[in-house]
Amino acid sequence: MAATQLESLKKSSGKKEAKSRAFAWLADLERESGDLDTSLQRVDGGLTMYPSDVPAMLVRSMILFQKGDFEGCIAECEKVLKFDPFCLSAQKRMGDAYEQLGNENERTTCYRRVHDMDPLDPFWKEEYENVVEEAAAAAGVTAAAGLEMNDVDFSMPD
Repeated sequence: MAATQLESLKKSSGKKEAKSRAFAWLADLERESGDLDTSLQRVDGGLTMYPSDVPAMLVRSMILFQKGDFEGCIAECEKVLKFDPFCLSAQKRMGDAYEQLGNENERTTCYRRVHDMDPLDPFWKEEYENVVEEAAAAAGVTAAAGLEMNDVDFSMPD
């Protein structure tokens, strides 16, 4: 389906392609089809004309992530966040990139920001289970035992 949309968009944009604001969409379809180099060239060309195009910057961050350029992905996400500080996808992708780089502190910071902005996202159920299991393993207890609490665990200061 993406190939059909890609061909259709290429035909409809025709010679206006260089000036069309549809470049981000076209680059994303090329990315989905696996043509990362062409997609990156297209989005870079469009960003020279429209440097504050947030959707294009998000597409560029996805391309860089898929190419394994995690530092570049983080830098692009930071650009997005300058224009839109509440962009969930940029925060999440930046956290994913930090995770790929093994930087757990920055990863956790990004994920906490996403959680603060969207606590009902189903991602948090899985993430919370991982955190509980890791904490329990570090403490030397099972995850289930680590979650058991009784009234003695909760005490108010006098």
